[in-house]
Amino acid sequence: MGQYLTLDEVALRWDNLKKWYGLQGHFWVGCGPFWLDKAFPIEKTLTLRRFEQYPDPASKWSRFSAPMIPVNEVDGPSEVTIGAEAVYDVFVTFEDKPYPAAFIAEVKYLVFDASGVLVASGPATAAEEGHYTVTSART
Repeated sequence: MGQYLTLDEVALRWDNLKKWYGLQGHFWVGCGPFWLDKAFPIEKTLTLRRFEQYPDPASKWSRFSAPMIPVNEVDGPSEVTIGAEAVYDVFVTFEDKPYPAAFIAEVKYLVFDASGVLVASGPATAAEEGHYTVTSART
């Protein structure tokens, strides 16, 4: 450990741990947004306190409180003549708002012929947040 800590840092950390134990009565030390204030083993309850200097805002993980399952809407022709150009608008939303592009790895299109065989595929083009376009031509 000598390559990571000096003897003075080690001594300071042990002193801080002794002070912590003197104040809290336990060695449960972490690095998160809360710290264990009191433990009541008979009642099987804990009291946590917020660590005020924790660098992340309380809302950091709130976007994961509900799964962001996108709603996709495709606007364009349902049939295309061979060799003709077809333009489609693809709208990706969540709770009636554009789905953030930062959360989307890829929007891809698939073109099938009349017999159900895949004849073309590729990436859609981002037009704006939650809106993509696909221009396809079959030769």
